[in-house]
Amino acid sequence: MSGSAALEYGFPSTHATNAASVAAWGLYALHHNTTMTPTTKFFLQALCYLYIFSILFGRIYCGMHGFFDVFIGSAIGLILFVFHIHFSDDYNRWVSTESPWNCILVGTFMLIVVRLHPEPADNCPCFEDSVAFAGVIIGADIAMWRYAHNPLSLSDPVPGTTPYSYAQFGLTKSTLRIVLGVFTVFGWRALMKPLLFKLLPPVFRIFERLSLDLPRRYFLKASQYSKIPRLQRDDNVIPAASDIPKLINSVRQRKGRAVSVGPQSAADAYETIAYRREQRQRSLSGSSEKLPSSAVAERSDSPEADAYASTMDSGVSPVEFGFEHSPDGRTEPFPDFYAVDKDEETEQREIFGRLEKVRVRYDVEVVTKLIVYSGIAALAVEWIPILFEYVGLGITQT
Repeated sequence: MSGSAALEYGFPSTHATNAASVAAWGLYALHHNTTMTPTTKFFLQALCYLYIFSILFGRIYCGMHGFFDVFIGSAIGLILFVFHIHFSDDYNRWVSTESPWNCILVGTFMLIVVRLHPEPADNCPCFEDSVAFAGVIIGADIAMWRYAHNPLSLSDPVPGTTPYSYAQFGLTKSTLRIVLGVFTVFGWRALMKPLLFKLLPPVFRIFERLSLDLPRRYFLKASQYSKIPRLQRDDNVIPAASDIPKLINSVRQRKGRAVSVGPQSAADAYETIAYRREQRQRSLSGSSEKLPSSAVAERSDSPEADAYASTMDSGVSPVEFGFEHSPDGRTEPFPDFYAVDKDEETEQREIFGRLEKVRVRYDVEVVTKLIVYSGIAALAVEWIPILFEYVGLGITQT
């Protein structure tokens, strides 16, 4: 109902992409499995279909995507699955050659991709999440190249394979490996994030003075802050260890249907306002017909002035409502503001007052995420398997 809905990132649906690729891989693996009973295989295949259907239907049912978003997202996921099946082993062997230049080439390419990543339309974590995944690819490829030349690794099915056999380890040692690996990853992140937040700002200030910095929208430059406070919920990929008990407790306490939390962004808020306006106009007119979009989202004579004044009256930073301060001191308005009369002013303030405040983002967070997630991948691919050998949880110690 509102033009601001276009600002919700919808095309394509990455949920559909992930779900389609994972489900396709699961079905492919089950199809080629010759050890399972037909009943077990049928049950697991049904779970794969249920998984993909629940994700695709859920995105449409919740109003987060349209059919076209989900269809193209699924198509991309299937294309990635086909590439993985046909070329992943060849790619792994290519990265694991004697020369390190292949993995250096991949790492350089990923850094260029991070630099060329488009600026988000609003202050969202989408860029940081992309940086985290890029870091994983860099760290995994470098570690795979190193581990492939380590005598502890296997060359089958691809170089750099971690030796493991459930028949030899059993449930106890397999569980201990998982616990040790997970705690090692969390320990690495808990140590490196605060350390990098202290070490990187002075370096960034030097680059800034030399005009070698690469500023990004919504990120404070190092010259604009003295130190980085303790950041809460700054990672959307892996939750902090301290948050895990809260997440588990939240699931346990939830009974029946989840409670709606209301608008989560400025785009959501303006959609809510448009919907309520339409409902009021329907009630006044006594008509059940849908009103034209012009009646739902009519603009005032000065939308920028009205919207900016409304946000300032509410006592919240304009950035949280889609305004961004440009270098010359002006502000860019959030698109598609609606006319607000005095009867609706209180309602609008109440709706926007429920929005979660957008936290400040710092320039060093980008490099920090690259280093931290590169390290997480390197730990998983190389260093943790080596650690297993030294603590008696490796294949050679069994």
